[in-house]
Amino acid sequence: MVSGVFDPLGFLAPLLLKAKIILQELCKLQFGWDDKIPDDIAFQWNNWYQDLEKLKDFKVDRCLKPHGFHPLMVQLHHFSDASETGYGTVSYLWMENACGERHCSFSMGKSRVAPLKQTTIPRLELTAATVAVRTNKMLLRELNIPVDCVTYWTDSMTVLRYIQNSTARFHTFVANRLAVIHEGSQPTDWRYINTKLNPADHASRGISADGVLKQENWVKAPNFPFEPEDNWPMSPSQLTNRELLDSDPEVKKVTVKAVITKSQELKEDTTDCVNKLFQYYSSWYSLKRSVAWILKVRKELLRRANVKRLNSHAIVQGYSYDKTVISYQDLKEAERTILAFIQRQEFLTEINTLESGNSRVSHGSRVRSLDPFLDAGLLRVGGRLHKSSFPVEMKHQVILPKHHHVSTLIIRQIHQDLLHSGRNHVI
Repeated sequence: MVSGVFDPLGFLAPLLLKAKIILQELCKLQFGWDDKIPDDIAFQWNNWYQDLEKLKDFKVDRCLKPHGFHPLMVQLHHFSDASETGYGTVSYLWMENACGERHCSFSMGKSRVAPLKQTTIPRLELTAATVAVRTNKMLLRELNIPVDCVTYWTDSMTVLRYIQNSTARFHTFVANRLAVIHEGSQPTDWRYINTKLNPADHASRGISADGVLKQENWVKAPNFPFEPEDNWPMSPSQLTNRELLDSDPEVKKVTVKAVITKSQELKEDTTDCVNKLFQYYSSWYSLKRSVAWILKVRKELLRRANVKRLNSHAIVQGYSYDKTVISYQDLKEAERTILAFIQRQEFLTEINTLESGNSRVSHGSRVRSLDPFLDAGLLRVGGRLHKSSFPVEMKHQVILPKHHHVSTLIIRQIHQDLLHSGRNHVI
């Protein structure tokens, strides 16, 4: 019966959440299809079913834009929230015409039960924010009305800190969802809203049929989007500290013990800058383009320095390239530079061992089983495949650490190039 309620736009999402919670509870208790359910759960179900029958008189305007209304400014507002029982989002289309008249209509609501596996509220709040970003992508694709501005609202200070932060490294759960959020929105698009004003609170906790019929703070949008932006709830830049607390369990802890000399300090500063550059990008292709431009500028500066030093143009004979575009060779050089930098960070001991003339790395190396060897400065997988006729890249893959941000970017790029094929195909 829960699946039989046809509500693709989510007008009844908060009401259906209550039934989904009952269904999840029965699944957790491992009841079969024909088993008699406990009296207390049957009582909850009957109350919900009686609530559902009240919706015979439920009506809502299906047209997003009133007849004769010609919008000059169109905005999408997405609200997200989570609780111990569920999480959800609700979206509204806000329009204003040349006369200053404004209209706001319900676009879509989503409500999902929290997973059976115990999950923290901040993680659920972040998941709800991810759903809001995906909903926005779908609405922008399906709406026939051009949207000028998109705003996301959440009452979770933790989520806002995560989104605003660009330096901390997070564990996989948070990092994956932040990647979706940063890919589909800008940190400046996110704003804070008090829980009492957040209509998505209904999507995370559920409401009765009477609440749906009143259409207050669910089908009907909050009033503050109609006010001047200066009167909106305080923005994240005013309200949140972008630095995460050291005690946050979602932030990866890095402990470094070293004696730093001046040369070592300079080297570590350079390494930190490069790592920040890697973390800044959520696309492997974009990262390669950025590094390719950096290398191209470096070449040009070295060329000019040599010309000035020798006071002659002979130094650049036979060396010409287009300084205005990035070529395929530039991208390949950038890729090799990125991979070599990562390997020097993660496998420096192994590289030094092989460069010193040894044919194999030490027994304590974590990559010894891969029989690694050096190929033009890159650590590659060895083995008997060198006798096969496969391409070199297939026989001897470049070795990368599995938890590195760049490794994630490469896998994500392959996943997108293969149009989101299955895991085995991506591997």
